[in-house]
Amino acid sequence: LRPCYSRNGAEVTCDFAAGGYRLPTEAEWEYAYRAGGTSDFFWGTGDINAFAWNVGNSLGKTHEIGTLKGNAWGLQDMAGNVWEWCWDWNADPAKAPKTAKPSPEPVTDPSGPTTGTKRVMRGGSFSNTDVECSAGSRADGPPTHSSEQIGFRIVRRAR
Repeated sequence: LRPCYSRNGAEVTCDFAAGGYRLPTEAEWEYAYRAGGTSDFFWGTGDINAFAWNVGNSLGKTHEIGTLKGNAWGLQDMAGNVWEWCWDWNADPAKAPKTAKPSPEPVTDPSGPTTGTKRVMRGGSFSNTDVECSAGSRADGPPTHSSEQIGFRIVRRAR
């Protein structure tokens, strides 16, 4: 597979057209979490404990992946257990133009800001509540940050 990432010093770029493995964009991650649906919780109104390791059932630690129910597409651990890194930089509100407005037109496969100091993380972790494990919950951190509460999921372009 052709690698997606290239590096020039500390700068890393991604070629999304390459066939190799990479981190998902934030939009790709959320689409996978929702499994094509629109609910804030892929498990609907069911019990979070059947789908996500969270503050209510984790005993304060990570758990082996794939031991709880998956979403409608069978993807497991999209919520809870560990936050998952995404490719996107988190927008710095202090640097955003004051006149910037969201596009009224739908955008296909957005990849977020091209620069920043913190990357987005999604999904919540074993120490979070159901709200923090929802489709819209986000966190961020510098790419060099590590923690037992952070992991990643890899994707690759469909052929």
